[in-house]
Amino acid sequence: MAEIFSEEWMAKYKSLWNDDKEHTQQLSDSEFSSNVGFGMVGDDTPRIVIEIHNGLITNLSEYTDQHLNWDVRGKPDFWQAVSKKSPNIMKLGLAYTSRDLKFMKGDYVKMIKEPRLSNAFIKCFYFMSAVYK
Repeated sequence: MAEIFSEEWMAKYKSLWNDDKEHTQQLSDSEFSSNVGFGMVGDDTPRIVIEIHNGLITNLSEYTDQHLNWDVRGKPDFWQAVSKKSPNIMKLGLAYTSRDLKFMKGDYVKMIKEPRLSNAFIKCFYFMSAVYK
C-alpha cells in the first residue's frame, strides 16, 4: 500500500481524479482552478500541493513553496481513517470541529456553504480513499 503523499500515492491520486470525467467536467464548467496543499497537523508546511486548472490536476508534487489557495492539514489518525473509508460531509465536519482536520489557509465554513466547493472537497477525500482500493 502506498504511503499517503508519497510519489506512488500522488501518481495514483492524479490518475483517479483526472479519469473521473463527470467530476472534472463539473469543475471545468465552473472554471474551477486552485492550488491545494495537504499535509500533517504540526508540520511547518504541507507535504504536497495539488494544482488544479479548469477541473484537471495539472501537477501534483511535493510542496516547494508554491502559492496555495487552500492548505489543509490532518492528524495522522485522520489520514489513516481516510485511507480506509472516504468521509462524508458529517465526518469532515466532526474532524474539523475536533481539530483533527485544520485549514491553515482557506475558509472551511465558506467552502461548506458553497455547493461547488463542498462537492469538490468531499470528492478530494473520496479519491484519497480510492488510492487504497
